[in-house]
Amino acid sequence: MNKKIEKSIRERLNPGICHWGYHSLVPLLVNLKEFSKLSNKEAVKNILDLGCGSKPYESLFPFAEKFIGFDVEKNERVDFVGFNWELPFQDDEFDALISTQVLEHTAKIPETVAEIRRVVKNGGLIFISVPLTFYEHGIPYDFYRFTRFGLMEIFKEFEIIKIVPHNGYLNTLLRMWNGFLNFLPGAKYFLFPVFFVNNILGIFFDKFFFLVFGKSKIPVFKEFYEKLYMGFTESYSMVLRNKK
Repeated sequence: MNKKIEKSIRERLNPGICHWGYHSLVPLLVNLKEFSKLSNKEAVKNILDLGCGSKPYESLFPFAEKFIGFDVEKNERVDFVGFNWELPFQDDEFDALISTQVLEHTAKIPETVAEIRRVVKNGGLIFISVPLTFYEHGIPYDFYRFTRFGLMEIFKEFEIIKIVPHNGYLNTLLRMWNGFLNFLPGAKYFLFPVFFVNNILGIFFDKFFFLVFGKSKIPVFKEFYEKLYMGFTESYSMVLRNKK
């Protein structure tokens, strides 16, 4: 395995508190680990990683007999190459599917959703993560951002088990600031103390607003937390069950 791929996998599985993208990587990792537990409980054996990149999350599913990586570009970790809306797999071939931060780069969303529905067996599990607030990346193949209501509409033919915002308003602002600073030359060598402080503040703000507003029994406080503070998140994770 080449060093670039090794680094990519290591960063996603063990994101350090000084990493500029800490609050992008950690919530995704936490939700994927929960999805892994659910998949193991339901005896999932065959998993498709749609838009797999370096297939960094394969080790979270040690119980899988097959963990197939599909992407638009070839590398040593990709098993099949092609477009998300033209999958070279049989109907009902997979027990589960994961797709992390991929749909925003997918030109044909309805066709891709139809393919997901086709290749995952009836009752199979699906994990999707997508951004709501993020700078343009993967240029020029960056097409969409998603609200939770948009996700509910796109996946309305599936059973939606849950949709989870990754972080809250102030945390998202700090994450955006980290993203901006990371573009500066030598950022990872000189600005890691700034990333560290911002990441700690992000943790504090999310916990503070959850304890004060999220757990409050006062309706206006709870509404403020759910609709405003958590409504300005960087990304969403969702867990689905296929229905045919």
